[in-house]
Amino acid sequence: MAFTEEESRIVQERRAARAARQAAGLPEELEPPHKRSFAQRLALGKILLIVFMGGLLVLAAYLLWHSGALYP
Repeated sequence: MAFTEEESRIVQERRAARAARQAAGLPEELEPPHKRSFAQRLALGKILLIVFMGGLLVLAAYLLWHSGALYP
């Protein structure tokens, strides 16, 4: 299977970038991105819970307003 011109160009650019990093004394591979901390995930979960509970309250208020009961 032959490479296209674009694929060959991408490979050559990556090789040139790797050689430049080695010449500059930088590490071979880039560091992987850091995962979200526990506090950040907890904050996101709290926000999603607040949005979900708010939606339930809006639905309950709508049912109560239009039918006078919390069932349809």
